[in-house]
Amino acid sequence: MFGKHEPTVNFGGQEYTITELAEKYFEVVKDYNQLHDQYEELKRQNEKLSKQLDQQVVANQPFAGAGEKTAADVTPVVDTTIYTRPELSGVMSTKELIGRYYMLVMNSMNEYRAEIEQLQQRLDDSLSHDGHTGFLQIVKANKTAGEYRQQINKSNEQLVNYVDSHPQQVRLVNNGKTWQRDDEQRGIKYWQRFVAYYRQQLEDLLKKDQQMRNNFKFAIKEDKEQAMQVRNLKPSFLSNSGRLRLGEIDGGIKDRDQWQKEMDDFQRRLTGFLRGMVGEQRIRNVVGERHNQLLTSLNLPYSYDGKHANSNQVDCIVVNRHGIFILEVKNFSASELGINADGTIYGKWGESFKRYEKMNIVTQGENHRAAVKLALEKDALTAKHLRYLTKNIHVLYVSANPSTKQRPAPKQQPGYYFMGLDELVQAVSAAEGNLRPEVVEQVAEALTHAQQCEKAYPQYLFPERPDMVLAGAWNQLQLIEQLNQTKLDDLVNKKDPELIRALQQAGLKNCDGYLTHQPRKHQ
Repeated sequence: MFGKHEPTVNFGGQEYTITELAEKYFEVVKDYNQLHDQYEELKRQNEKLSKQLDQQVVANQPFAGAGEKTAADVTPVVDTTIYTRPELSGVMSTKELIGRYYMLVMNSMNEYRAEIEQLQQRLDDSLSHDGHTGFLQIVKANKTAGEYRQQINKSNEQLVNYVDSHPQQVRLVNNGKTWQRDDEQRGIKYWQRFVAYYRQQLEDLLKKDQQMRNNFKFAIKEDKEQAMQVRNLKPSFLSNSGRLRLGEIDGGIKDRDQWQKEMDDFQRRLTGFLRGMVGEQRIRNVVGERHNQLLTSLNLPYSYDGKHANSNQVDCIVVNRHGIFILEVKNFSASELGINADGTIYGKWGESFKRYEKMNIVTQGENHRAAVKLALEKDALTAKHLRYLTKNIHVLYVSANPSTKQRPAPKQQPGYYFMGLDELVQAVSAAEGNLRPEVVEQVAEALTHAQQCEKAYPQYLFPERPDMVLAGAWNQLQLIEQLNQTKLDDLVNKKDPELIRALQQAGLKNCDGYLTHQPRKHQ
């Protein structure tokens, strides 16, 4: 290319032709590539060794190389000699105190590991046999009013029996208190309190397990090597299977605010339902005599707008020779209860009154009257006496709580008032109607046969056999609590409390197997 007179270049004090310089460049590139390949190989080996080192749980053991057993194949080696507590020397240096502390920690490690592993195994067994990953959640299903009533009654009875036979558990989740036997809501209250308590303990354990080695970063710089040995020897609080199962339970509630809202709505609905049941039973006790026909939970055909078919749920009807009495029963806990001139309910709780603007009891009662009249009109036997029967249909507003005082009716609406149970008995016995016994039977049969199939609506329910679910969950809760409360420091402090006091005087504190500096006190 250049002929006989190829140009030269002075490089590093020497003359090189262009060809020689190019050859030199390619040699350097080749050497560089070889060095780079060696570097990458060493980097891969280092990463592999680092991963093995992180898994190493054997203190002062040679790192496992080719043909050697790994840390997972051998039993952790810790100091198994009996720790004897020597007398503390007044001139003991901080370094000597630190060394003595870690000797004590290593001596306690086997006992600590055995305790954790035993609790782990018991928790795994409980989760395997009693695990219910959905128990923290209530069940949502389409149910008719009758089906809802039947299932809630059954579940509540099971829960009440469980609560009454497990007072110790009740006190744990209810701040040391139990509920009275006359509190019909005690089963529901326990369920909600237990679920909230279990969930908090579960979250604490999952967090503790996740952060179990985080305290290592706070260990004092003077003895990171021994702190590292402790870090590698400390066991996880949960096994892999236990961590997975508990994670599924906790993960079943992704939106805690929504879950809490559902639980609150569920409890409010159940509270109202159970109070209604108690009120209905009180009504049954005072008017459920032989000469009264008592009909409950009737679902009668009715159209609210005159165009579209619908149904009307009537809670309670008394039929006797004096007439047909539709009972609008409220079993509120208010100290006073009344009806406004517009038909809405108001009550007194504490020192203040509350008005239920969306609860128009008068409108409800008139809808019931119209539904009853329609059912009697469509029955061949009662239709013959429809005019007389309609004249003797009465809507009564009843307060079933004996402790509630009834407020007087507003002046412009003298019939808008609640009556107590005694007044109810008098009202259904003193009306001016005069129905023959066979007509009473015909009215009761007509209303019963007029019922139509109920529509199913989404309802929140307890899971199947909530008492059994609670029993299994209680076993889990006990073990979760024990794991939350188990600390390496407890063993260490118990074996040598004098050493812990000496460390504190030296400005140090133990942090579950590590030593760290005490926080400075603000002046």
